[in-house]
Amino acid sequence: MFSEQDIELIYGFIQFAFNEMKTEDWTRRRIQMIEQFNTNPHDRYRDDSEKPIFDLMVQQIGSIDNALYDFFCKEITHCGWFDSYCFNKHPELDTRETDDDNFRWIYEDMINNWLYYTYHMIDNKYVGLSEMLRDVLGLDFILE
Repeated sequence: MFSEQDIELIYGFIQFAFNEMKTEDWTRRRIQMIEQFNTNPHDRYRDDSEKPIFDLMVQQIGSIDNALYDFFCKEITHCGWFDSYCFNKHPELDTRETDDDNFRWIYEDMINNWLYYTYHMIDNKYVGLSEMLRDVLGLDFILE
């Protein structure tokens, strides 16, 4: 179960990441944010490659639902990005001590559990992940 603060962080991050991924050089800014908050100190799963913007991925993949699931979800779980977002929005959450690597699992688990292991509901109706993401992002229609 997620607390109100957890949901606020997750929804805020999803909206933030989506807006970032709609602009050029979003991967460079992601790396800078991760480095600023030192949330990937050992370069676990570092990926310095430039990625296309989300709208191009929708065109390449062919549907917004598939782009949300196959591209967006993969990229928002990039090691350290959600952590740095949380620490930026709520510095009091950064309770790390020197060389403490365990904090990461709290936030990685939170975003992964919400994405892949939670039953999502909208108006007391169970929905799939892409429908939930579209709701969080305010995408009331499918761009196909």
